[in-house]
Amino acid sequence: MAAQENHLEVVKLLLSKEANPALTTDDGFTPLAVALQQGHDRIVALLLENDSRGKVCLPALHIAAKKDDVKAANLLLNSDVNVDHQSAVSSRDVVLM
Repeated sequence: MAAQENHLEVVKLLLSKEANPALTTDDGFTPLAVALQQGHDRIVALLLENDSRGKVCLPALHIAAKKDDVKAANLLLNSDVNVDHQSAVSSRDVVLM
C-alpha cells in the first residue's frame, strides 16, 4: 500500500523495521512491481537499494518497458536486476500470442 500510494517515508520506515519487500499481493505483485506500475521512481530506487528483487507477476524490466519508462528501466539495469528472469505459467493463466 505504501509503495502504491507513493509514501516514500513510510516505505523507508517499513524497510528500517525489516519489513519483507518480497511479499506479494494476492495477484502476485511485489512492492517493486507496484511502484513501477505507478511510476514512483524514488520508491523503485529505494526498493532496489534494499535488494527488492523478489518474485513479480511480470519481470520488473518488462513492466518498465511496457510503460515506456526509460528512467525505471535504467534504474533496474543499473541495479543488476535479473534480465534472464522467466515467469512461470500455470494452467490458470491465459496466454495470448
